[in-house]
Amino acid sequence: MDEKAQQIFERLCNKVVNGEFDEDDIYEFYIFIRSYLKSFKGKYKWIREWGDLIAHRERNEGAVLRNMKNAISNGYAVIEGTNQIKGYHGMEEGELEKEFSDLFREAGYAVSVQALKEIKLCTFSIANFSRYKISDKPGRTGQVRLVQTQSGLALCSHAGERDDFYIGLSILKGNYIDKDFPCGFIDKPIEVRRKNKELVILYDGDEV
Repeated sequence: MDEKAQQIFERLCNKVVNGEFDEDDIYEFYIFIRSYLKSFKGKYKWIREWGDLIAHRERNEGAVLRNMKNAISNGYAVIEGTNQIKGYHGMEEGELEKEFSDLFREAGYAVSVQALKEIKLCTFSIANFSRYKISDKPGRTGQVRLVQTQSGLALCSHAGERDDFYIGLSILKGNYIDKDFPCGFIDKPIEVRRKNKELVILYDGDEV
């Protein structure tokens, strides 16, 4: 990194360490860091995936799109004895948090477990409603959607056709939203903002 880039990086890292960030800061972090991670083959997979998504909100490549295509080509068949779709490999619980923890540690910063969960919450908010071009067929565009579950929040993919299933891409456990959404589908973008040093979720301008 050049001197200015280092200054930007340190500012963003300090915001995370001090618990002063919201989704705008995480958005900026993803955009900033993505070019520096290209040389890390096989490492920081999901940070790179979400950074690319944030930079290009309608994608025609990447891990999420490959998962959608694999699910379609396998006819949404599940692995025997499980509820896992064949060929679909989502973001395991704790995987994104570990990537960020490792990244910050290599840069000399210690990040709390709470901050790592909040980064994931911001990531879910940012990724919601992003699109993936499944094929050249008109209208065949998949989406990533945020869904309320009994245990917390789920980021799900949907491949665009009426008969396609919503498949869990990642789970964030915890009571983040008090409002009950019909069938769990959060039908409008949320915002994750900092208020009195705590993160709050806004839906249609109101705290939920």
